[in-house]
Amino acid sequence: MNRRGERAVGVMALALLSLGFVLFGLIDLVAPVLAPFSPLRVLSRFGFALTPEIEAAGLLAIITAFGSTGAGAAVQTYVNRYVLLAQQATTFGMQEVLDNTLTLLAMLTLGALATALGPRLVFMLAPPLIVLVVVGLIRIGFRLTAQDPAHVQKILRALLHPAPVEPTER
Repeated sequence: MNRRGERAVGVMALALLSLGFVLFGLIDLVAPVLAPFSPLRVLSRFGFALTPEIEAAGLLAIITAFGSTGAGAAVQTYVNRYVLLAQQATTFGMQEVLDNTLTLLAMLTLGALATALGPRLVFMLAPPLIVLVVVGLIRIGFRLTAQDPAHVQKILRALLHPAPVEPTER
C-alpha cells in the first residue's frame, strides 16, 4: 500500500475477488488446471479422496479470501488516513452497518438468481452486477452531495495511479 496507495490495492483486491468468483462459476473447466496446486491435496495422505473440483474450489477460496482481506485492509487504511480521528468511530460503525446490509441484500438477490438461473451462471454474473451496484451507489452519492460526477477515466486514473500521500498529523 505504501507504493501504490490504498485505492489501487482496493481495486486490485476487488479484481482478485471477482476473478475468484468467476472461476468458481467455471469450476468444471478450471479444476484440471488448479487442482494440482490446491493445499487440500495434502488430505490425500490421510486417506481423504477429494474430487478435482473440490480441490480447485479450496484453492479458489484462498484466492477470494485474499481479495476480500485486501479490500478490507485498503478501506481501513483509507479511512485511517483521510477521516479525522474524532469521526473514525462513526465512519467504521457506518461501514459495518452498510457492509452487513449490502451483504444481506446481495445474499438474498444472488440466492434468488441462483435458484432461477443456477449457481454457476450467478458466480459469473455476480462480479459485474456488483460493480454496477457500486457505480450506482457512487452516482447516488454525488447526487446527494450536489457534486458533479467525475468522468470514468478520471476516476480510474485516480484509483490506479494515485499521487503519493504523506500522512498528516491530527
